[in-house]
Amino acid sequence: MAFLRTSTDLTVYRINDPAAVTADKLKRHAFRPIDDLTTEEIAVGWTNIDDMLDTAWALSVPEKGEWLCFTFRRDKRSIPGAALKKLYAEALKNEKESTPEQKFISRKRKAELKGLVKLRMLPNIEPSPALVDVALNMHSGLLLVSCSAKGLLASFEELMTNTFGVELQQPEASADVQAILRGLYNESLQIAHNDFTYQLSEAGHITLAGTNDDGDVQIVVKNDRASADAGLASGLSITKLKLTIERDDALSWTFKLNSSMSFSGLKSPATETTGKDEAALLEKLYLIEQAVGVIWKIFGVN
Repeated sequence: MAFLRTSTDLTVYRINDPAAVTADKLKRHAFRPIDDLTTEEIAVGWTNIDDMLDTAWALSVPEKGEWLCFTFRRDKRSIPGAALKKLYAEALKNEKESTPEQKFISRKRKAELKGLVKLRMLPNIEPSPALVDVALNMHSGLLLVSCSAKGLLASFEELMTNTFGVELQQPEASADVQAILRGLYNESLQIAHNDFTYQLSEAGHITLAGTNDDGDVQIVVKNDRASADAGLASGLSITKLKLTIERDDALSWTFKLNSSMSFSGLKSPATETTGKDEAALLEKLYLIEQAVGVIWKIFGVN
């Protein structure tokens, strides 16, 4: 389970109508494998967060405290590019040899040949699963998604809309994101949130991006203040900043905050509850929720 790992990537949304997300709708759009459907390239659906093979929620229910927890699963057959190129070249060669009277092969026929090659290859390729754990707070509408990969998120967002008819809202900062990121890079910040005091400090890792005379530029700087300062002085923007959050009860979080407000490698405090049961999950979700709340408060996400 991604939320219980040492670290996880995290994208956060908000849903205005969390009541529209129900267990019945999850089951109606449960994942269906394509292992025996040898010409199918991709399949998406929902599964039990406690077991990727449980698509009937027989092992456990998705309702966990104030959260609805489930997993987005995408199985995909990926054809190796080099193998496809080789077999396609052979198909073109055979086509030319079998029709010597033709001076060239049309674009349409080339597409047909490539399609036939793919159909021949697909049955020999096992679908590879990708899993994204999801937790929806049914009171606040906060939606935690253990992923930051754009392709997977696009498939997830589409299935959420098709299943529940809801609109996923990305966090929008009301404050100047770059100004705050630069401020956090330059000095630590203290903020009160939910009866605790949190101190945020940069943790020696910054990614800068922009354009110069050579075109697009991206620079990753680790523990080199002079290089980072030079990049910022040249007009580059901060796209990712590693931060540490320390709470006044000695709990701490570490993560890389992206300028899009997503998290990379979020390490939250260890849970007091051991194992992978519901109590441990609820405790971990609380800890993740606190980090999100602190960041949203700093950046003015409403």
